This record gives sequence, C-alpha cells and structure tokens, in this order.
Amino acid sequence: MPPATGHDILADVKDAIHFISSSLHLDMASHLLESHRPSVFGFKVDPDAIAVMGTSAGGLCAYLAAAHAVPKPKAVLSMYGMGGNLLTSQYFSPKTTAFFRGRELLDSANFRDYLYPASEILAQTSDSALIYHSQTSATPGYPANPRMLLARLYLQLGTFMDYYTGCHDPSLSAALRSAATRQVNVSSAVIEDAIPAEHLSLFPQLQIGSTWPPTFLIHGSLDSAVLKDESCHLYHLLQRAGVDAKLKIIDSEEHSFDYQKDAEEKYGQEGGLFDEIAEFVISHVRL
Repeated sequence: MPPATGHDILADVKDAIHFISSSLHLDMASHLLESHRPSVFGFKVDPDAIAVMGTSAGGLCAYLAAAHAVPKPKAVLSMYGMGGNLLTSQYFSPKTTAFFRGRELLDSANFRDYLYPASEILAQTSDSALIYHSQTSATPGYPANPRMLLARLYLQLGTFMDYYTGCHDPSLSAALRSAATRQVNVSSAVIEDAIPAEHLSLFPQLQIGSTWPPTFLIHGSLDSAVLKDESCHLYHLLQRAGVDAKLKIIDSEEHSFDYQKDAEEKYGQEGGLFDEIAEFVISHVRL
C-alpha cells in the first residue's frame, strides 16, 4: 500500500492459497521433469494440509486466509500479528509522541508522494525491496526505501484505515475516531457500524465463526508496534466461537523478538517456544 489497498492484499492471499492447493504440485512436477530429475517426481503439495503463518503484518494476511481462503487452512500461527483488533485507537488516532518501539516521529513532508491524494497515482508494484542506508551515511542502517516506513507513518497520522480500505473521502479513520469518542465507554458495535459494508471483509475480527481454523497466537508483552491486546482480543473471540485457540504472551519482549540475536538461545532449545510452534502446526496439518 498504496496504491494497493487491503482488498488487493485479500485477493492476493486468496489467489496464493488457490495456486498452492490447485496447481503448485503440477508446476513442481513439470519443473522436475524438465530438469531431468524424475527420481523425486512424486513430491507434491497436499491441498488438505495447508497451514498459514505470519508475523506482524503477515499475521493479518494469515487471518485473512483463515477467514476467506479456499481451501480453508488447517491451522493458523500468528506471532505479534496485526488484525486481531483493527478497531482500536492505535490505527485511527494521530500520535504526537514516540509510540512505535520508542522511535522518533516521522516527518510527513518526506513522504508527500505516499500521502493521499498523491498516493492515488503511484505506479503499481509487486515488489518493494528492503534497502538500508550504508554504514557511512548520516543514518547508517536506517531504511532507504520510503515504503518500509509507510505503515508506521499512517499509524502516526491516524490514517491507517484510509489506506487499508481505500476509503479516503470521506475518511474512514475520521469516522472511526468520531464513533470512538462520541460517548463514554463506547461499545465495539458502535465503531463497527462506522465501517461501510464493502470493507467488512478486511476486518478479521468480524469474520470469526466456528469454522475458523485452530489458531496459535504469540505476542510479546511489551510490544509497542502491534499491541498485545490485539492477540488477546482475537483469542477471546475465538474462544467464544468454540475454536481451538491458544495464546502465549512472552514476558518482557518487544515486537519482532524472534529476530533478536539471542532468540535461538532463548526459544530454540528442545521443548522451547519454537518446538511448541512446530508441534502445533504439525499436529493440525496431520489430522
């Protein structure tokens, strides 16, 4: 995003699952034949044993697959995933102090091309490289591709929902903000009513039902990028729907804790978190 929206993301997620389940094994077999390796020709994809996994924004993609993909995934793993509750102020309230992992606020003037309405005429792209400034620059290691900072920028501006849904004029973020502040102790239903019907499919929490796949949610207790309450919220919705759901809050961990240098030492030992994840996925795809 942009110029794509959550609707494009949802379409890609559905297409990916359909491709994997319907034709990937045929494409693999064809490639193996062409490479003269018939001894492994029997390797293929089992469309009845697909699980989806994602971290951060990838968690949102996993939730969208759980809600809409055909065939429905057998299991969902989300690590500090977005989308457990998109109807919180984290997504539609402007920020005036550091909020995202303690990092500085961004200067929106540096992102003019990515702000509505200029963002509407951006060229479509299917790839956006991870590029960082060199160690000799004034900001070594800092993202050099502005797209890498857009989610953080939209959260800061309180306009994330506008870009996610494509609903800029009128602004969905403004409507949600208004609904949330209209009364004391506003209910989630009041906020939900502010969402146009054509965008409801983009909100995983509104798609929960008894057919949702078994789900394992993992979140750091100190996460300031995607608040742990999102996973807690989704967990309670899944429990209420009778879904096999598991929630694990990791004490004293921030966002992307599994990328830290000591992650393998902390969580990779026999019987540790990473083994627990593997066992969960394997046990459900083998049912």
